[in-house]
Amino acid sequence: MSTLFSPSLSRELLNHAIKHSDRTGKLSAVMFLDLDNFKAVNDTLGHATGNHLLQQVAGRLIAKVRGTNLVARQTIEQSPHSVSRFGGDEFTVLLTDLTTKDGAALVARRIIEALSRTFVVGTSEISVSSSIGIALYPLDTTVPELLVAFSDRAMYAAKDSGKRMYKFYSSDLTERTRP
Repeated sequence: MSTLFSPSLSRELLNHAIKHSDRTGKLSAVMFLDLDNFKAVNDTLGHATGNHLLQQVAGRLIAKVRGTNLVARQTIEQSPHSVSRFGGDEFTVLLTDLTTKDGAALVARRIIEALSRTFVVGTSEISVSSSIGIALYPLDTTVPELLVAFSDRAMYAAKDSGKRMYKFYSSDLTERTRP
């Protein structure tokens, strides 16, 4: 059974991923995802439909990350990638064992494509898209909390650039304030 991780466990996994990167010399990536225009789904179809949509989104996200089914206490070595619902319509994806940032870009493209396919909830067909921000350890920062903050900033840059895309964090986003 696949499991979505709580934010506190996500912090635990992030700390493990950083230690793993330090040991292996490989990159880790935090991806921050937000569903574009999700509020419209809740407003027009109701919160119950929105919740069912989020469950389907989570399923597609889990299918797009490497590894076997995730169990809450697995180690990074057992399952190198994880998915977590951050809150509302926001999710985080933690990737490890990357040799270049191109690996994170490949996963981001796959996620955007998977979430762009129509969802069926009850009798409703729902189309959504996703904006994704990516921050890399240790290239962007070595501070776990900043990895999440930087990926969040990059996600807003993706939204500002037209949505349904991904952006990597860059130092020019440091001055950006969250909307």
